[in-house]
Amino acid sequence: MLIDLAEATGGNPREWPTQLVAYPNWETDFKSPSDSAGLQLKLDDAIEQVNEWPAQIEQASTSAQVDKISGEDATLFEQLVE
Repeated sequence: MLIDLAEATGGNPREWPTQLVAYPNWETDFKSPSDSAGLQLKLDDAIEQVNEWPAQIEQASTSAQVDKISGEDATLFEQLVE
């Protein structure tokens, strides 16, 4: 339905699972808060981790097995679906 609506209004249909892609300026914008928070995480690694969430949600919804999401991700997922 959302794809049909996007196309009907001249927009671009969205793909699922979605993929976050970093813009070039994000590297600079990410470094300062990341350093301030004491994170030793590069932007590419953060993007990869964020992109795992929709993929895990897709796996869970297509297989009807939410238990494939584990650890902290499971807690976050449970909070999102409540």
